[in-house]
Amino acid sequence: MRTIIFFVSIIFTLTGCSKTEQPDNTTPKLLWKVPLLNGKESFSFNPVIYKEWVIYGVKYARLDHFEKPKVAAFNKTTGAKIWEWSDAKSDTETYSGFDDTYTYQNTLVISTRLHVYAIDMNTGKSLWTTKAVYSGSPSIVGVGEKFTT
Repeated sequence: MRTIIFFVSIIFTLTGCSKTEQPDNTTPKLLWKVPLLNGKESFSFNPVIYKEWVIYGVKYARLDHFEKPKVAAFNKTTGAKIWEWSDAKSDTETYSGFDDTYTYQNTLVISTRLHVYAIDMNTGKSLWTTKAVYSGSPSIVGVGEKFTT
């Protein structure tokens, strides 16, 4: 009985293995790319995945070019732009890197160190903005609808 099980397992192993080369899962394949700032360096936050979209922030890092920071949503399959937000109050505002976003339901909260903005991720429209200019940490942490910077 053991001999039969041994031979059956060898047959299944040999017939189940593909003779073609297996894909390398460590090398991701590019689906699409979108030029955001004409190839110039930029600051941003980590992309946020919402529904079928990739939401990404962008701001020129060059000191000789000033422009308000923007946030854009792209279809994660095709790269088509869904919406773009550009309601920042000043062209001196910038993103710092990794911790300056917070999401809750359909709301994206971003910090530019000078202001905090809430954006509706369905439409790209501003929900609210802090009124006073402040200087503080760009990090945002929260639980549910409560957060702090």
